[in-house]
Amino acid sequence: MGKPKAPPEIKQHLSDLNQAIALRVCANRVMKGYTQTTTAKLIGLSFQQMQKYEAGGNRISAPTLFYLAQVLDVPIAEFFPHQDTADYTEFPFTKRDWVFLRDFKQLTPDVRLALHSMIQVLLKEAN
Repeated sequence: MGKPKAPPEIKQHLSDLNQAIALRVCANRVMKGYTQTTTAKLIGLSFQQMQKYEAGGNRISAPTLFYLAQVLDVPIAEFFPHQDTADYTEFPFTKRDWVFLRDFKQLTPDVRLALHSMIQVLLKEAN
């Protein structure tokens, strides 16, 4: 008698959850302004391993998530989708969006306000 196997829907759910965690790790790293290399060094990993984690190629262990949360200065729950989220694969931002937000936060309040006003004008013209 062999080991019991998880049903395909459970395997898919776990795969989706792992991908959602990987995306959130990447987003938090980008918002912190860290490269994959810097982040990997801070937690004792190789750049390649960090890259595999963020690409969803390798699952991230609980201890590694713990150290990532410490290094990125976020609660560990930040890496997990909310329980009421039906689709773990839904993630509203791309890496480019996170970089934009990180850079936007570095602008002075006056420049942010001017940029926001310009975006509002562009949106009105686009519609």
